[in-house]
Amino acid sequence: MNKKVCIKIKGLHNIDPNESNDAIEVIHVGAYYKRNGKHYVRYEEPIEKSDKVSVNLLKMTDNEIELVARGETGTHMLFTRGQKNTMYYNTPFGGMNMGVDTYDLNVLETPDRIMADISYGLEINLDYVADCRVHIDIESI
Repeated sequence: MNKKVCIKIKGLHNIDPNESNDAIEVIHVGAYYKRNGKHYVRYEEPIEKSDKVSVNLLKMTDNEIELVARGETGTHMLFTRGQKNTMYYNTPFGGMNMGVDTYDLNVLETPDRIMADISYGLEINLDYVADCRVHIDIESI
């Protein structure tokens, strides 16, 4: 895997199963490295309606994906297969407690690409909000 990578993150939040829910996809260029069997991807994400950016770090293993976001909005999300994790999500309008109950997590690695699928339940301030799916595609440039 090259150091320079393209990161595509596609997410779907199924809030109401009776309604059509559109997926959201973001694409960024970032830096990749692997240390002690763990994949790391660092990338910057522009903050909507602002000239600021969030600096994000993805850490991945076969059983766990961690996202650390620093900036105006910040969080430390942890997806561990078969576990529920809680975290604090900071926004410009105030913070909230989040819970992610990771139902399934699969990581597929090839020499020039890493793909991951996460299926989880989302809670905000102890209230169930949605079932969610995220697909992460990291490819060498």
